[in-house]
Amino acid sequence: MIFLHPPYHDIVKYSDKRDDISNCKDVKNFLINFKKIVDNVTQYLDDSRILILVCGNIYKNSEEVSLGIYCKEIVRNAGFRLKSHIIKDYGWTKGAKNNNLMYYRRLKGGYNNFYGDNIFILQKKKSFNIIDLNDIYNS
Repeated sequence: MIFLHPPYHDIVKYSDKRDDISNCKDVKNFLINFKKIVDNVTQYLDDSRILILVCGNIYKNSEEVSLGIYCKEIVRNAGFRLKSHIIKDYGWTKGAKNNNLMYYRRLKGGYNNFYGDNIFILQKKKSFNIIDLNDIYNS
């Protein structure tokens, strides 16, 4: 089994190293480097074995970016099929006891309430339903 929980792009800096993907200049660069990681680690996973990916979404330039979904598609395109998608609900955290305060912060910041992390359970087998969205967009 492989368990991947990548940094959420640049939300938390884990180091100052150039090859640390938490230091990528943009989301596209992050995804390119995440693909290299997936290609590197999945070669050691036998067929039919499981990869678990935990990755939520991020908020950039007043827009929610589906980082977890993009990462899941990279894993699927590496020869995996999606077995399950679980959403880990954050629920009430210690810092969110005052619902009115959290509502005010969301309004002031211009963002929605994030629901939680995506947990994807994938199996190393080629999916029969991989769709290349470029084919759809270019039609």
